[in-house]
Amino acid sequence: MAILLMNPLRGTPEAWTAALSEALPGEKVRFFPDVGDPADVDIFIVGIPSKLAELPKLPNLKMTVSLLAGVEGLLANPHLPDAPLVKVEPT
Repeated sequence: MAILLMNPLRGTPEAWTAALSEALPGEKVRFFPDVGDPADVDIFIVGIPSKLAELPKLPNLKMTVSLLAGVEGLLANPHLPDAPLVKVEPT
């Protein structure tokens, strides 16, 4: 399975990949627009949702993780994938 990140607010792709690979071994880490096979994506992590309209359908998505301070704008976006939404605060 795979984790797809879109515009994380901080950190480098290398740092995200290292942290997620350590926390969730076996998950491939991808960065939008490099979605790969959309059926492989089971976790979607979004910082700035500026390109949600370009996101393909993710048929096996289990959850969307928001890195934003608030989620009201994200919830109002008609292109938000249909999956449980989780809000996290980076430490």
